[in-house]
Amino acid sequence: MKRFYSLILSITLALSLSFPVHAETDQLPLIKSGYTDEGIYYEVHGAALSQYRSISQPVTREVTYEGNINPPRELYWKETIHGITYTGTLQLTAKLYLKGQTIATYSGVITAKPKN
Repeated sequence: MKRFYSLILSITLALSLSFPVHAETDQLPLIKSGYTDEGIYYEVHGAALSQYRSISQPVTREVTYEGNINPPRELYWKETIHGITYTGTLQLTAKLYLKGQTIATYSGVITAKPKN
């Protein structure tokens, strides 16, 4: 009987332990896609920015290129947010080669273009 209780206790303890699991996160919303001057297909993903209007916005954009390429260190960025066009240069902060794709992360501050 003592062995039975020890076995039940061991099973209960083993099942109550937490196990690490890999959960794939949802992909960020698609902002745009197209082809580079070299003919390489790309997609740009990023989080939606805040609803408030400001002269500058900090942004992080994830660019996925088809193939294993060396992404540019800087990326000129132009985006319209809530009717305001922002531009700026984003810096490469990370890159990852995964399943025949290059995923490059760019961050920086984009500034509102003055209206003419």
